[in-house]
Amino acid sequence: MIIDCHSHILPGIDDGASDVNMSMAMLDMMSEHSHGHINIAGSIINSG
Repeated sequence: MIIDCHSHILPGIDDGASDVNMSMAMLDMMSEHSHGHINIAGSIINSG
């Protein structure tokens, strides 16, 4: 079993997926490669 805890799936949150379509494509790709569990959490960006 593979558990990915840093996959940048959420769109527009950090330097990962730019939109929902890219997020879905990433999830599809991970599913095709037998990723059984994916934890999704955004990064906290402190701009100032």
